[in-house]
Amino acid sequence: MVVIDKTELTGQSDQDLISRAVKSDFRAFEILVNRYSQPLWLYVFQVLQNREDANDTMQQILIQVYRSLASLKDSSRFRAWLFTIARNKCQDQFRQKASIPFSEIEARHRPEDEAGDIAFPLQLVRDPAPLADEIIERQETRQLLEEAIATLPEQSRQVVLLRYTTDLSFAEIGKVLNLKENTVKTLFQRSKSQLRFYIRQHL
Repeated sequence: MVVIDKTELTGQSDQDLISRAVKSDFRAFEILVNRYSQPLWLYVFQVLQNREDANDTMQQILIQVYRSLASLKDSSRFRAWLFTIARNKCQDQFRQKASIPFSEIEARHRPEDEAGDIAFPLQLVRDPAPLADEIIERQETRQLLEEAIATLPEQSRQVVLLRYTTDLSFAEIGKVLNLKENTVKTLFQRSKSQLRFYIRQHL
């Protein structure tokens, strides 16, 4: 029997890791999960806005993934499948607390995003050691963005959240939300226009 160490497993594709994980190779499962842990955590935390709830939900997600991985028929859809589980677990948390908080979203620049966007102003927060008056201004911007996102319809909020907190493509977001890719793109572009208008009206 050939033993593959963890270093070699790291370079394997999702499909290869899934194939090994369903055969009880926990090292492969661990690497697979770690590969997506950062965007997954960011998504869950941004949705729930509570670290304790996010930690609990992450544990539930990982348990569900581990138990259900063998039932994933198309391993190429793993990312969308993973975030679908995450979204469902977050909704379970919402139902338990009967409230849906949405807060700031850290923007990521993407080549396919519209050039010259207002861009989510939270990009500005990345600057190191801002001046005191800049900090105040950015806190106000975060609050304004939160208010703007809250005005979006639920479906649009989910599209915006998934787009800016994960590495999912429009097609994958469509799979998570059970929407056509073109519908996701339309909702995203419409949401950017709505957020841009809201922010300009309230600056």
